[in-house]
Amino acid sequence: MKKLLATTLALLSAMAFAETKVDTPAESDVKDKQPFAMIRVFDTSGKEPKLMNGNRLSRHKSRQVCVFVANVPIQEQNLFAEYFQAPKPMKIHFEGANVQAEDNQKNYLISFNMTKEQIANDVVSQCWTFTKKDPIGTYKLDVQFNDIVFKGLEFKVLK
Repeated sequence: MKKLLATTLALLSAMAFAETKVDTPAESDVKDKQPFAMIRVFDTSGKEPKLMNGNRLSRHKSRQVCVFVANVPIQEQNLFAEYFQAPKPMKIHFEGANVQAEDNQKNYLISFNMTKEQIANDVVSQCWTFTKKDPIGTYKLDVQFNDIVFKGLEFKVLK
């Protein structure tokens, strides 16, 4: 996937979603104060991103899949890492990230150093856009923010 991400980590995705009225994550989730991570899919064909139901997205429509991490202690300098597992080999290029591929070209460790200022509303977000060159199937994601690890997130890319 030459351009797995059309947006960059904190600045673009956080700014885009901070300015919308999309409820992500749900207010009740944030108030719960338990650390959590979630996957959301957005329709980006209009002026503002629109939250879609479920965790499936088409490569041929204007869609983004985003991971959100909230209720975590935020420091001046933070580590945000994703262990990304694709259904088939692919290429990942990500501006501003350290990307390490396993030999099978299906599993990647993507890590970012983030400052407190890059995290809007105390919610860490990362979004991807997929193209027709990207594999169809189920993608698995484990996310780490500083010392807190979230395992078992997944989404599905459709034709």
